[in-house]
Amino acid sequence: MATAGYSWLAFFYANLLILVVIKPGRVGSLIFGNRVLVWLGTVSYGVYMFHEGIRGLVFAILQHRAAQIDDWSSLGVTILALLATLSLAQLSWMVYERPLVEYSHARYRYQRNRVLAASASTVPAPKAVSIG
Repeated sequence: MATAGYSWLAFFYANLLILVVIKPGRVGSLIFGNRVLVWLGTVSYGVYMFHEGIRGLVFAILQHRAAQIDDWSSLGVTILALLATLSLAQLSWMVYERPLVEYSHARYRYQRNRVLAASASTVPAPKAVSIG
């Protein structure tokens, strides 16, 4: 895909997000409320962290070469690496990430009104300046 293709793809997704923000409703809930997409968003950090290592490791063990899809067996190995990556990302979410998120939410509770009131009281009022 050339540069123009990526630009059109970015333009499409930007317009989709604008549409959902300006006119929330059925389109937004159908697209962004999809359970599979929500789950992928939940485990996406783990997928990002693990995918290259797992793909390379699975190809090295099963095909004794670098990861590249050029026949049906390499496609199968890639799908196996995808399943292993998603499984490890889910395990990482359950064992490591979710407990950290829950701990931080329990430990640090921010109240918007109190923070705004505190910051407003510590900021000095502007002084009147006379020119002339």
